[in-house]
Amino acid sequence: MPLNKETLIRYRVINRCLVDYGYVSKKRLMAACHNTLDHEIGERALEQDIHEMKFDCHLGYDVPIEYRKEERG
Repeated sequence: MPLNKETLIRYRVINRCLVDYGYVSKKRLMAACHNTLDHEIGERALEQDIHEMKFDCHLGYDVPIEYRKEERG
């Protein structure tokens, strides 16, 4: 998947939310991306971004992102 500027911006927004808030819902992540990019992103795009951030070592994030039911995020 080729990286474009918008994708990199979404990665940075997702990373910033996780650093600042710890447990974040998909809804909150999508809202943060919407506020930054001035247009909505789909849930599937968000899920793909999170997957890439977790498993693509070339991106430099390589973070242990996981869902916790009790935290709902």
